[in-house]
Amino acid sequence: MSIGTGRGHAAATLGVIRGTDATERERFLTVLSRPPLRQADAIVVLCGEDGAERAEVGMHLLGAGYAPRIILSGGLEAPPLVGAWTLHARLMGKGVDPSRLVVEADSTNTHEQAVNVLALPQVSNWTSLLLVASPQHLPRAFLTFLRALQDADAVRVTPVPASQLRWWSAPEGTRVPRITLLDEELAKIARYPEHVATYAEGLAYLEHWERATPAVPAKP
Repeated sequence: MSIGTGRGHAAATLGVIRGTDATERERFLTVLSRPPLRQADAIVVLCGEDGAERAEVGMHLLGAGYAPRIILSGGLEAPPLVGAWTLHARLMGKGVDPSRLVVEADSTNTHEQAVNVLALPQVSNWTSLLLVASPQHLPRAFLTFLRALQDADAVRVTPVPASQLRWWSAPEGTRVPRITLLDEELAKIARYPEHVATYAEGLAYLEHWERATPAVPAKP
C-alpha cells in the first residue's frame, strides 16, 4: 500500500517550481507532499472526513513497525464525519490490539485535535509523531500542530498523507471533490492565523528535522 505521494508527481512539481520563483506556500506544499518516513513514538490519525481511510494508513504504519501505538483524535460522530470511537472499533475488528490504541474524543475541530493530542500525559515523554490526514487537509493540520507545539525543537512531527485517496473524488458521503476541498483548506490557513504556523515556519521546521535526522530510512 502506498503511503506517500507518487515520485513522478513530486518530481514534476519540483520541476515546475525550479523554473520559477516559488512562493513559500508552493515550497511548503511540495516538501510536505513527500516526507521521509521515520520511526516514531506514535501515529496520530485525525478522524473526520475520510476517517476510515486515514485509519487504514495508520494501521499499515503500525503493522510496518513505524510506531508502537495509534492515537485516534476527533469526537464528532456525524456522517460523513467519523469519530475516534468508531474507528477504534473498526481497527479492533481488523485485529489491532486495543492496548496499541489511544482515543482522544473531546476535540471537534483541527485546532482542538492538536491541542488535545499534545496535552495527553504520555505525549510529554515522546519526541516524535507521525501525523496522518487526508492530502487536502494535511497542510492545515500540520501547521496547526506546529503552532500548538510548546517546543518545536523537541518533538518531530512527520506529515503522512493518506495518498490512496483520489483528488477528483469526494470523501464518502459528500459531493465536493478533494481538489476543491484543498482550496477551502488553504483559505482556512489564511483565515485563522492565530491557530496555524506560517508557511515559512513550516518550511523551517521541516528543514530542521530533515537535517537533524540520519538519511537512512528506518524501514526499507
